[in-house]
Amino acid sequence: MELYFLRHGLAGERSEWIGHDEDRPLTAAGEAQTAREAVGLARLGLIPDLNLEQPLVRARQTAEILAQELGSQNGLPPTNNSAPGSAARSCDAS
Repeated sequence: MELYFLRHGLAGERSEWIGHDEDRPLTAAGEAQTAREAVGLARLGLIPDLNLEQPLVRARQTAEILAQELGSQNGLPPTNNSAPGSAARSCDAS
């Protein structure tokens, strides 16, 4: 198994955003940046089998752009376990 981590694209400035930080979206530049990154991933042949995302608007937007550009629609619903500041859960493998 290979894992690749990609941070969300450029989002609006926290200091200028009114509302919950979780709702802060990508900027137009962030959307374009993410689309360019997807093109680069495709050139490298890195098409994910599964997309996972944090429960943030900008993370969801990033995942949607990547899925659209790469043709990969497989994903799991966002989980609060991956939210900023959340503690990792331990799993019993037995």
